Amino acid sequence: MIKRIGPIACLCAALVLAACNSGPSASAPDKASDLERKVEFLEGLAARRDLAARAWSEIAAAAPDRLWLTEVVYKDGEVEVKGSALSYDKLADFISLLEGSSLLSDVDLRTSVQKTGKTSDYYEFTVAARVVAGREAELEQILTDRPAAADGLRELQRLAADSGLHMTKCVFGQEAHGEFAGELPVAVEVEGSRAELGRYLSGLAGLPHFRFVKELRVKAVDARDARSAVRASIAASAFFPN
Repeated sequence: MIKRIGPIACLCAALVLAACNSGPSASAPDKASDLERKVEFLEGLAARRDLAARAWSEIAAAAPDRLWLTEVVYKDGEVEVKGSALSYDKLADFISLLEGSSLLSDVDLRTSVQKTGKTSDYYEFTVAARVVAGREAELEQILTDRPAAADGLRELQRLAADSGLHMTKCVFGQEAHGEFAGELPVAVEVEGSRAELGRYLSGLAGLPHFRFVKELRVKAVDARDARSAVRASIAASAFFPN
């Protein structure tokens, strides 16, 4: 049986061979090692660029009737979900759907506490899980030119408007330069429906610059309303060549 070699492995091998065949040099192994690490860096960016969007979609879709989400936090490949359910059966259904997701692993019920409401009892809960990145990713055009502040602002505002959201904050941070790429952080706050937020996150992952969401925090405007609008704080980064 002939095994197929994925695009990442092919690219890595080609880069290493190019470094080794570039002529006699004592530093050739070091160059090959640097190229391998750069491939791993770019592969990681590509594989994780839409994780926040996909995690939000999976969680929002898994919430059954009579269960509502009050806060969702995504950071560093971990997600924590807080909410309320009218019964333990509804909470169990929610957890089962999360456990059945190919994107989430290590789903854990951290807390569940019975509360007394005006008309009936309900249960506040906290569920945590890990978000798993896929292994296959395309490396072409991962790094684009550094975005200008005005262009970035217009891009983010247009995406929010197209998604139906209201952008209430946009702040660009101090750029930094790593070993393989520069990084320009941006903090954005938006408000709207859960579906609109899902469209925004999917669109954000597809933008040429702001494709990498590092942290996502979502809170219901009214924690007592299952159909409440949400406010989201998003920390994202644009990566560009040094």
